[in-house]
This record gives sequence, C-alpha cells and structure tokens, in this order.
Amino acid sequence: MSWIESGVRDIANAIREGKTSACEVLEDYITQIERYNPSINALVVLDFEGARTQAKAIDQRRSHGEALGPLAGVPVSIKEAFAVEGMATTCGFESYLDQVPTFDAPAVQALKRADSVTIGKSNIPTSLSGFGCKNPVYGQTSNPWSNDRTPGGSSGGSGAAIASRFSALDLASDLSGSIRIPSSWCGVTGFRPSPGKLSKRGHLPWPLDTALEPPESVPGLIGVTASDLAYGWQAVLSTTPGYQEPKQTLLPTTHNARSLRIGCWLGSDVLWVSQEVAAALLNVTETLSTLGHNLQSYQPQFDEAEVIQLARRLTDAEITFGLNEEVWESWDHKAFTTRNYLRDLNTIERLRQMIDHDLKRFDIIICPATPIVAPTAKEVDNANQLISVEQNYMELRSISDWSLVTSIFHLPSVTIPIGLSKDKLPIGMQVVSRCGMDLEVLFAAQVLELVTKSIGRPDLLVTT
Repeated sequence: MSWIESGVRDIANAIREGKTSACEVLEDYITQIERYNPSINALVVLDFEGARTQAKAIDQRRSHGEALGPLAGVPVSIKEAFAVEGMATTCGFESYLDQVPTFDAPAVQALKRADSVTIGKSNIPTSLSGFGCKNPVYGQTSNPWSNDRTPGGSSGGSGAAIASRFSALDLASDLSGSIRIPSSWCGVTGFRPSPGKLSKRGHLPWPLDTALEPPESVPGLIGVTASDLAYGWQAVLSTTPGYQEPKQTLLPTTHNARSLRIGCWLGSDVLWVSQEVAAALLNVTETLSTLGHNLQSYQPQFDEAEVIQLARRLTDAEITFGLNEEVWESWDHKAFTTRNYLRDLNTIERLRQMIDHDLKRFDIIICPATPIVAPTAKEVDNANQLISVEQNYMELRSISDWSLVTSIFHLPSVTIPIGLSKDKLPIGMQVVSRCGMDLEVLFAAQVLELVTKSIGRPDLLVTT
C-alpha cells in the first residue's frame, strides 16, 4: 500500500500511533513526484532533503514520547507566492529569482506548527494573473487529466499537484477563483474560507513585509476530499493564537448527516454555464432530492451584471497595491480614486447584509464553480481574450464570474468534483454558506461528498 492513497487524518494518526513513520510516508510521495512531476511540472521548488530532515525530526520526537501536532508528518506543498524560509519566492518574475525569504508567511508558520512536512512549492502564472499556469521562471504546468489542458490559475500548480498525489494538502490562495477554478478543472477539492480566519501576509505580489491584510483575498487549502480539507483546516487553525475548539464534529455519520436545506443557484443569462456543466449540476440536484434533502431554487435579488462589475473593481483595487510603478502607470487611475473605492465599499457592505439575511433560510447554496471544463493552455493564452464554447464565444474573464459573486460577499466555499465531461475532464461545484459559517460549509461538503460519486484519478496516475 502507498500512503499517497490515504486521507490526511489517517496519515497523521498512523504516524502519531507508530503504525508508520513520517519518513516512510514522505518517501511514498517523493516516489510519486519523481515519477510524474517532470511531465506535469506542478511542483517547481523542491526540497527533498529538507523534507527528510523534518520527517526524521518528527519520528525522533514520537520515539521520545513527545506530543505531535495534528498534521504530524503529513506532506504538504505551498503555493509559490507564499514566503517560505529558504525557498525562492518569485511570483513568476525572473527579476525575483534571487529573492529567498528568511522568514515564513503566517499561514506557512501555522502549517509548520501543526507538524506538517513541506515537500515543495507549486507553480503559478506570472503575477498570479490569468487562467493558465505558466511563467518565465518555471515554465508551463499541465493538467494531469490531459496534458494540453490548463490546470487553471492562479493556484494551478496546487490543483495539479493534489490531482497527481504529489502532496496531501496544498496551501493555496484565492481572490477571484484562484482556488476554486483549479480545483474544478483538476478534479480535486478546494476551500476558500471567510476572510479573517488566517493571515495572508507574506504573499506576493503584495510586498512580503507589508503589515496590511488584503481586504478580499484569503489563504485556503486544496486537497483530495472535503474530509481532508475539514481536518486540515481545523489543524491549521488550531495552531493560531486565540483558537477555540469547535463544539460540533466535522465528520459526517449516519447519525448527524441530517437533511439539508439547499438553495440551488444554477445559472442565468448573465451567470451562464455550458450544457455539460448544467447537466452535471442537474444530476446532483436530482440525487440529493431523492435522498431526502430539501432543495429549493435560489435566485439572488440583485443585478448580477452590476455585482460582477462591482466585484471586478474591488478585486482590481486590491491588485493595484502590489503593482510596481511602471505597471501602475498603465492603469486607469480615475477608476481607483479613494472616493470611488469607498463608494464601492459602501455598496458591497449593503449587499453583504442583504445576502446574509437572504441565506438564513438555507444551510448551504450549491452553484457552479466554473462555467466550462478546462480549456487548452493555448486557448487561455489567446490574445483576443475570447474562447469558443459550444459554437459560441465567451470572454475569458467570465470564467471567474461564479467565483467573483461568491467571494465578493465573503461566502465560505468548498469546491467538490461532481463528474466528468464527455472528454473525461472534471466538473466541479461550489458549496457555499453565509460569511463566518466555515465549519458548517465544510461539514455540508462532506455530506454531499458522500452522495456524489467520486470521479477517481487521472488514468495516467493510477498506481498498480
């Protein structure tokens, strides 16, 4: 048996109980990386010797009877944009190649305090921009399901690494879909939490030494299953100051997996989905209804087109903070005055209050993660910014619209795989809830995971 097939909780428990060693687990992941990463290029900064040193230290502590953290010996990867002590952090810029932080970002510190083992860093597009995963420093990352397809961005290397079983968890980040899009296109599970749960300082393209927390983007996790994310997220939070143990369990059973009140937000003329994505979502809703869950159609009471434009302005405003002076000069400064920004903040705050009240009648909302399955890498590099879908054309930037309208309201979201397209490409679905209901949405995602069929692994990577 290879440990790459095991869940995060099972790995950590086995190491703590002496049923295996951190070193043994690590070598299984290293073997997988050495076999497949050269062709996929998901992990671009590797430190096997450093990881082996960490694993040996964990095994020695266990042999001495010392208590181990909740992620004891679990191999993790970290998105390249996070500062990790001793590891290059470039955000895809060649000019940053000599930038090797002497400190860990707060989110990385939390992972290390939980006794995880850092195996490497995952690839990103330059400046975390776009739906591809390519930069002049590390090159192109392929989607493990089809090497001509993009894994998505900006956490494309994260999604590809988890799909390839190169790590058990990946520390990623999300502003307008950077966790949810790669999770959907790579057939894995991603969690974007509510803001304020975990610091995102020490993350490019913002200056690594900034004291300011981003207003809209957050750190999160990508893993194989919702169960892995629920356990991993609680493990990370448990190492942060002021943490309080939750009263509820995050492990669904036949006793606590009650009928859920589910709002189905499945699309409109503005928030469009392809026929394949629509069919997969319909199949999920029919299955959930048959199993006794209470499903109701949900259509938000706001102008979707206006909210998408508002979300784009607010996310662009955050992005500008990390721009160098040369790039900043090319932006439309009139769109980013303090007056306009505060007006937008006032508008979104009113909408957030409205949405929070509206969602109280549901436990969760289910909605698309992306409107399409993974396009080719060449398509997302298309200079005219249009992509052909079902004999029509759509703007590339519309790919992130479903992410924008959930993230701008600060709704915690878990993206889970729900099926495959006719071309055997993964299709994902968002499970969202009210701001602050992170534990509830993680629990609900596990319930849905029990009743939606697993899509399995890319054929290339199935071990025998």
